[in-house]
Amino acid sequence: NEEILNGMALIEQFASQLLGVSGGGEYNCLAASDTVRPLRLLALPLAIEYLGNMISLFIAILDPEKQRDRIAMMSLFDRFPQVTTLHQRRIFTTLVKSIARGACYILSIAWEKHGHVSEAEASYNSFFGRCIGEEGRQYFTKEVDDFRNESARRLILGDLMLLNPSHSGGD
Repeated sequence: NEEILNGMALIEQFASQLLGVSGGGEYNCLAASDTVRPLRLLALPLAIEYLGNMISLFIAILDPEKQRDRIAMMSLFDRFPQVTTLHQRRIFTTLVKSIARGACYILSIAWEKHGHVSEAEASYNSFFGRCIGEEGRQYFTKEVDDFRNESARRLILGDLMLLNPSHSGGD
């Protein structure tokens, strides 16, 4: 689907800029002027949060039940530049931690439901392999668990409300 590809290209372009790769070459912090480097570092947290929001919205519009959408979710991060330096790993870990709870859940469903286990496993390992240690995986797992728990709590509360409807005054 053209819209999915356009969304992936936009996210990829933004991620390339954040991870220090633009136009195929690595961003050289040492070569940057004294003015550019501090400005870039000041803008980085907001830019990471913005990209996390973009990724969250992109994942939220996809359906993990559809193979095409699962493939898009799993290949999204493979389109990012290689993460090799500690600085890039910090950026990627922060990016993972900025992905919304619901998007984490949807991505986990895509990994679970994908028919080709080796592809899902490779996507999962590639995604968390870019993070610092277990930090990204721990955040992601907590968000998925919290989403499931909150959803279950809301379902139970909804069922309880159906069993005990409130009565209007005047009865």
